Amino acid sequence: MKNANIARKIAAASTYSSWKRIPHVSFICDIDVSGLYEKYQANKANLGKAGKDISFNTIIVKIVAESIKPYKVLYSSFSYNRLIYKIKYEYSETVDVNIPWALPGGEMIPFLFKDVADKPLSQFAVEIENTKRSIDDIDIESEMLAAAIKDTKRKLRKFDITALTRIIPLKIAKARSIIADKGSQKPPEINSNGIIISNIGSLLGDIKGRFALLEVIEPKIIAIGISSIEDKIVVAEDPEKYSIRKMLPLTIAFDHRAIDFGNIVPFIKSLQEKAISYEIIV
Repeated sequence: MKNANIARKIAAASTYSSWKRIPHVSFICDIDVSGLYEKYQANKANLGKAGKDISFNTIIVKIVAESIKPYKVLYSSFSYNRLIYKIKYEYSETVDVNIPWALPGGEMIPFLFKDVADKPLSQFAVEIENTKRSIDDIDIESEMLAAAIKDTKRKLRKFDITALTRIIPLKIAKARSIIADKGSQKPPEINSNGIIISNIGSLLGDIKGRFALLEVIEPKIIAIGISSIEDKIVVAEDPEKYSIRKMLPLTIAFDHRAIDFGNIVPFIKSLQEKAISYEIIV
């Protein structure tokens, strides 16, 4: 029997805690990206000539971050004390995003990208490309362990005793010595400070499908899943008129203790409006 690696054990502990403590609600909507996709295809050649390697997925994540920016509660941190019924929100000034990344060995590791909403698209694209290039040189187990230790300390400072049950395969002292020997190169950051935006569409290829539900990882409130673009027949106001549109299935999972659909709907409307009007400027 093969034992799981450190990264898998930490991910298992985190997701188990998520499903045990958070009442999840999941909603799937279709975002019309027909016009945006046409703009991207029209600009793709010019972007390549200018040395700007920007994928459509990168643009979608950027638009999601910009759309969620006005709704601070959605990207805040949330805590709930069930003994005294105390609810607390901690608001952030920036939209930080965790993007799960497929590694060569098949593992999915979330890397943190900070302030995605306000930075230029070109800068965000460079960060994405730098992450791609540095994947092979990252000591994933050490980085995941460092992130787990940091998160455990944060929970303990807030008197969250459930953090004591988290499985950490190595002693903290040993972990520090491993992490200290990584070298001077700064790897992509791993922690739970950003909202999850997971893009399964890039992995599915020709397989058509969509997220049904995803994990909301404490202390965040929502997680967003981006599936593959689908060509769908859309009927206009006149039933005899229809067109084929490119629709992007978007799944939003959220912590129902913290928010409800009254918080989600304005964000979805803003996202659709921005997908229609967005200009690809680098």
